[in-house]
Amino acid sequence: MTEKYPCPLDMQRKELPEYYERAKTPEWLSVHQSTDELPLQRYPRTKEDKEYERHVFESLFENAVDFIMEGRSIKHMINSDPRGMTYGRFMVMLKRDKERLERYWEAKEIGAEALIEDMKAISDDDAEDVQRSTLRINVRKFEVQTSNPQRYGDAKRLDVKTKDVTGPRVDTRALKNLSEEELNALENILSKVDPDATE
Repeated sequence: MTEKYPCPLDMQRKELPEYYERAKTPEWLSVHQSTDELPLQRYPRTKEDKEYERHVFESLFENAVDFIMEGRSIKHMINSDPRGMTYGRFMVMLKRDKERLERYWEAKEIGAEALIEDMKAISDDDAEDVQRSTLRINVRKFEVQTSNPQRYGDAKRLDVKTKDVTGPRVDTRALKNLSEEELNALENILSKVDPDATE
């Protein structure tokens, strides 16, 4: 049988204060009353804070690149660093640094090779559960495809790059009524504007 917990409606008036005293919110969930107890703000406010955050980012970056090239996740490494850097803040700073961002994507491409080796080892392991192995391989396959889509992405994907062409649109139906001389003259004009247009 389950024990029935007392409800305020079932209690006598004299028991109500005791009930609410037992149901009091724990200290760690209560709202901070004084400013002395407020947690430190994560975002830098002073020049020194920004410099410190930049220094932490730079020192973590080299380790992060090594982790990525090994096919490992950097989120836990960054969040567990005692200096207070978060994964989100790390990625914001990384996106603002073009040179390091290029190194990051290069490391992701190299890490894709390591993940492929992991997939081979997982698929060759007979002792593991088949569904668990399939899940592990699919997660790695997704990461490989997103890390290096040119090499490992879906074959169905088609990236079309077009040049920005300014000027009036040409109705191709009107071209059928042009004579051979007029077509040659038009081709000559187009070749001067864009040499690739006549090919």
